[in-house]
Amino acid sequence: VEKGGYSGHTGSAYYVINTVDEWADVFERSPPPEIDFSNTTIIAVFMGRRSTGGFGIEVKEIIDTGFLVVVRVEQTSPGKGCMVPMVITSPFHIVKTDKIVRKVRFDTATRVIECD
Repeated sequence: VEKGGYSGHTGSAYYVINTVDEWADVFERSPPPEIDFSNTTIIAVFMGRRSTGGFGIEVKEIIDTGFLVVVRVEQTSPGKGCMVPMVITSPFHIVKTDKIVRKVRFDTATRVIECD
């Protein structure tokens, strides 16, 4: 649905969105994109406010195990030698998937991007 560096969300948060009302609460621009929630779920991940550029968050994989749904998320950050813009960012990733009716678990991995 959308990915970027400026969400406006100041804190880290992960959402499983299954209704129009939940979607409107999470999506900060008005109005949010129209989604048919009868057969769709939105996964939204927010990294929270960062003091520079170079950070990112991404939904890498969504796995239905039969018992629960595992959402694999990767957060990236710049290494010591990286030149990054001096701007406040708040990375996010919002994805659309088939309707999820099981319990969801978010597994987060972190990776430092070295620039040396």
